[in-house]
Amino acid sequence: MKSIKSFTKQSLHNLGAAATKRIIKQFANKHHMVYFGHVDPREDEYELVRGLTLSTSHVDNHYTVGEYQSRDIILVERRNTLTFPNKPAASYRWLIAQIDLRRGGLPHIFIDCNHHDATFYANAFLSRQGMQDLSSYFGGVSHSFAQKAKLFANPSDYTAVGTLITPEVGETIAQHFAQFDYECFDDRLLIYTSNLLPSPVLLEEMLRVGTWLASVCENAAI
Repeated sequence: MKSIKSFTKQSLHNLGAAATKRIIKQFANKHHMVYFGHVDPREDEYELVRGLTLSTSHVDNHYTVGEYQSRDIILVERRNTLTFPNKPAASYRWLIAQIDLRRGGLPHIFIDCNHHDATFYANAFLSRQGMQDLSSYFGGVSHSFAQKAKLFANPSDYTAVGTLITPEVGETIAQHFAQFDYECFDDRLLIYTSNLLPSPVLLEEMLRVGTWLASVCENAAI
């Protein structure tokens, strides 16, 4: 019985991987992007997608590069199993869209629309001890934002973060785009899905919200 269950689980995994590959390749072809598949982060010819999900143990698949509305785009599926003392292990599969911005010097911000747990945060902030949960300070951004999202940043960037995440931006994220999580730093914007199978609609929506938020970041008076 155990072997049958293991076989079934592996079969479902293989089917899911094949479907993911097919959907992302179709998406890449539609937008004239280049699909590379699995990439080794130690190889220099690939630009590594960084951010809070970067680690020594993650695996990147379905690496895709291209351009959308004159912005350079990288799409990648990243998997990792995170552990931390006295916390339960947590397995994650992120679909990440990285968008290059037309400006740099932005503060490091992570907006989690309630998709991550204590194990993720313990790992993510282990080497980024300056970042803290500033949600209580930004609760006044919008009632919906306070309910649906947590905001992490360095307290020293409080003013810059407030200029970037205005009440209008917070309300738009909470009301329309809370299925994603967001990270920006310097000249990069990352849009995340967590533990969701990709679909053509989901991928198009990632590009739509990504280009909107990219414009917000580029035009913020920081």
